[in-house]
Amino acid sequence: MSKTFLAEFWSLRGDAAQERDGSAAAVARLAQWMADVGDGLVLAEELESAHSAETIAAALTKQGRQMPRIGGVVLNRQRWCFLSSAGWREAGQPSRRSAPPTASTVSHRSQIHAVARWMENRLGTALDAYGVATGVLSGPALRADIRSRVEGWKAARYSSGGGVGSSVLAGGCFPDLVVIQSWPANAQEWRHALWNPLAPANESLGDGPEVRIAVEVETAAKGTLALVEKCRRLQAAYDEKWFHGCLFLLDDPRTAAVLERALRAENAPAALSLRANLVDIGYPSAGRLALTNPWPGPSLVASFSASPGAIAKQPNGSGSAAH
Repeated sequence: MSKTFLAEFWSLRGDAAQERDGSAAAVARLAQWMADVGDGLVLAEELESAHSAETIAAALTKQGRQMPRIGGVVLNRQRWCFLSSAGWREAGQPSRRSAPPTASTVSHRSQIHAVARWMENRLGTALDAYGVATGVLSGPALRADIRSRVEGWKAARYSSGGGVGSSVLAGGCFPDLVVIQSWPANAQEWRHALWNPLAPANESLGDGPEVRIAVEVETAAKGTLALVEKCRRLQAAYDEKWFHGCLFLLDDPRTAAVLERALRAENAPAALSLRANLVDIGYPSAGRLALTNPWPGPSLVASFSASPGAIAKQPNGSGSAAH
């Protein structure tokens, strides 16, 4: 483990050692939290936002015969924490082994993190002045939300005399992020402009206050079958109204072409076919593509930020929005 990574925690080692017995439960909760992320890999700042520095220091250091539960590494100028073999055992998965991340394995997670920050800081900040609340679910919070929806869906199926059968939703549908917004009545025109392109033909998202958008960051090469399976799960979740639509973020023309084939294979409606350039959504090193059915989000954010009174007008600038 890199001592450079541990430097900022080093002063806490004494306190952690003194509280070794008292912090055992906290370290176990930390290990379980990292396992719930899905692959035991998180940004250090995500870990720091959810757990105390003392607990992190205790998990990073060997205490008696107990090996460190987590390791740390710096990749792409970002600090990452990953579960060690001892950490996986702590989380109740003794068959898992420590797998220190590489630059390629953290690239996707970095992109997801950048997109989440863009959605919260750029999109959310631009809309906050107009009474629109924006939140982003990711990691354990997202998985908990989806698991709750799966259990509710199963209960409803069984209570109606049916069952879950071979439905793809039995195992859940876990996008990279879910953007949740609450829109006031006087901003519905902009809500339509931002998200109605996700609605199937001749439909709209309606005028309700809440919008839930699944976000998928697709950059690594995937086969058509893998993306078809993902689209099938997203379509099923959309049909159950878990999301109002899905936004795919892309930066590679080959991945875009495979996604097109997957969407055609599933005969997916526009709810699953809206796309945006990753470079426009907070990831500066991404490539730029010529996309069909692009998401208007980045251009609308620019107009919101440049014109403080813009939301008082309809998207075409032809007058006041409906109240």
